[in-house]
Amino acid sequence: MTAVIYSGTPTSIQNLAPIASLTTLERLIMWALMLYNRINKARDIPLIEGDSVKQSSFQRFEGKDGNLYLGFTVFLPIATDYEVIAGQPWTHAIEQNTASGGIGFNS
Repeated sequence: MTAVIYSGTPTSIQNLAPIASLTTLERLIMWALMLYNRINKARDIPLIEGDSVKQSSFQRFEGKDGNLYLGFTVFLPIATDYEVIAGQPWTHAIEQNTASGGIGFNS
């Protein structure tokens, strides 16, 4: 996956996290999901023999409360020993590519 950096100038395989605007968990999650979608939305992955799905997608919904919502579907490949090795669960994610989401995802 594209590398995320927190200071400096990003290279063609990095995105500079916009730290000043990632002030809530919701903003951080949305930034990360939108970046992941931008890089992986065209990638098909097989889930069942003969079937495949997009690795990442999202849909826009309007709720009965009048708010707009984005619903994400994301498939992250993980190490096969994910459930038996102790430690930080996010470190078991398997890197997919070295693409960059582009300047729109930089601070």
